[in-house]
Amino acid sequence: MPFYFTCPYCHLRTLVDDRFAGSTGPCADCAKMVTIPGRVPSAIDLTPAQRRHTTRKEILSLVIRIAATMAIMGTVIGVSAVVVLPALERAKKARNRGVCLNNMRLIVNALNSYAKEHGTYPPPYVVDSKGKPLYSWRILILPQLGYDGLYGQFVLDQPWDSPTNLAFFKDMPDVFASPGSPDAKAVSESNYVLLTGTATLFPKTGPLSPKQITDEPSQTILLAETTNSKKKWTEPGDIDASLGVTLGNRPRIDIGGNHQDGINVVAADGTPMVLPPDISSVVVDALKTPNGGERVDTTSLKP
Repeated sequence: MPFYFTCPYCHLRTLVDDRFAGSTGPCADCAKMVTIPGRVPSAIDLTPAQRRHTTRKEILSLVIRIAATMAIMGTVIGVSAVVVLPALERAKKARNRGVCLNNMRLIVNALNSYAKEHGTYPPPYVVDSKGKPLYSWRILILPQLGYDGLYGQFVLDQPWDSPTNLAFFKDMPDVFASPGSPDAKAVSESNYVLLTGTATLFPKTGPLSPKQITDEPSQTILLAETTNSKKKWTEPGDIDASLGVTLGNRPRIDIGGNHQDGINVVAADGTPMVLPPDISSVVVDALKTPNGGERVDTTSLKP
């Protein structure tokens, strides 16, 4: 029989099915670990005065939130699918976006650390003495990401598809794969790219340094998400934004495609932003430029 449970930390009170008696998990309201006790007096045991303090919203809220959070952690709970599945789906999408943005911030921190050590951001790809592309910038920032061992094994004077370097496809760090693109890790294709070309941080004349940004760093895109790039993570290949930035799900052409309700980007100073699918192309083009002189109100873009 259902009974009332109150979170001892945030005091949210709801009606819980007795199937969950003894369950433990984080309260999604306050993130504290809570344990639902054995049966306590149920709704029918309460006095009319006690019942008046419990709204229908309160009755459903805690069990739905705890169920959603437990599902994210891989805990299987048997709550009615009609009530909980939409909440679980929303929680999964929110979790995926959060992990994706965290991946991107780690990469941006590595890019900025590289720039601090070398004077500029890394080139989108390394070339040999004849100008032939060898491998992606992702190899260059492996030490800044903490993958010194992997960096040390990669043969830096050979191309990404040399017999020796081909072996490293399977070793793509998790940080390069968005959880919104479940097969990225399996196929070793990164979901995070640079915007290159005229009026970006990575023009053909060479990468800029953070000191060369005259626009607000918080309004200058350094890293953007894309769908599976159809390029191995070690292979050269980003998005040429010279003709404008397009939104959608075409690999190596559009940014976005991993989250239905917005596109993740991170600015040069590490500020995360979520661009709505219907954002003006004028605004996106302004965000890609480091020296355009545009002023963009990014308040509504903060996640």
